[in-house]
Amino acid sequence: MTRLAGSGEGDPVAAFGISQQSGPAPFSVRFLDYSTGAATWSWDFGDGTTTVEREPRHTYALPGRYTVSLTVANNAGAAHTATKYDYIVATGPAPTPTEAPVADFTMNSTDGPAPLAVRFTDASTGTPYHWWWQFGDGTSSTEQNPVHIYERSGSYGVNLTIWTATGSARSGWPAEIEVGPDPRAPVVNFTMSRESGTAPLYVRFTDCSTDATSWRWDFGGLAWSTATNPSVVFRQPGTYTVTLTAKNAYGTSAVAGDVIVTGTPLAGAGPMVRVVG
Repeated sequence: MTRLAGSGEGDPVAAFGISQQSGPAPFSVRFLDYSTGAATWSWDFGDGTTTVEREPRHTYALPGRYTVSLTVANNAGAAHTATKYDYIVATGPAPTPTEAPVADFTMNSTDGPAPLAVRFTDASTGTPYHWWWQFGDGTSSTEQNPVHIYERSGSYGVNLTIWTATGSARSGWPAEIEVGPDPRAPVVNFTMSRESGTAPLYVRFTDCSTDATSWRWDFGGLAWSTATNPSVVFRQPGTYTVTLTAKNAYGTSAVAGDVIVTGTPLAGAGPMVRVVG
C-alpha cells in the first residue's frame, strides 16, 4: 500500500504500525506512518531515543519490552499522540550488570633506605584502559605497572586512579612508603672544647663526621659558619643549641648539642655570639 505524504490540513490523528513486533536483540524495526492531517512527526522509541523522521527504521540493542509513541502536528500547530504500550519485544538474555571499577595495587616493598626502587603492580577491577599513579614525591606515571625510585628519605603516600569503559575510580587511601636515609649519606658528629663556662666563653668545635663534603654550623640562630672546625665566643649567659648539618652527593644529616654559658650579662659586649675562626 502506498502512503501519501501528510497534507498538514485538518485535525491531525496519529496512527502507526510496524514491520515486525518481536525478535532477538539487536532487533531492527521499520515504523510505518498511518497518520492523517500531519505535517510533522515525532517518535519516541521507548529506549531513550527519538527521531522526527516520518517512517524511521530503529534498532533495539538490548532485550526488553518497549512502549512506542508517535506525536503528529498539523500546520496550525494542533497535535495528537498515539501510544502503544509494550509494543516492541526484543528477546534475549538480560544484560549482565556492570560492576563498578575498583582501583587497587600491590607493591614489592614498602620500606628501605634511599635510593629505594619500588615495583607497583596494578590489581584493579573493571578492565582499566588508563592509569595515573601519584607517588607522593611530586612525580607520577601513566604506566600500568611502573617501577619508581625514591631518591630521598621520607614518608610517601601513593595513590592510583583508573579509567574504565564504565567510569573511573581512585584507590581508597594512600599506600605508605617509608624511605630511610641513604647509607651513603654522611654520618654527622662533632666535639666541643668545652660545653659550659662563664661568659665570655671561647669554644672550639671539631667536626667528627664521615663522608661529608660540606658543613653548616648554626649557633643558636645567632651566628653561623661553613668552616669545618670553627671557633666561637659566646658573650652572654644562656643556653645555646649548636647544630651541625653536613651534606654529600647522597644526602644530608644533622646533629645538635648545647653550650651552657653562665655569669653576669655583659654591658656593651656586642653580639651575643661571635665566630672568630
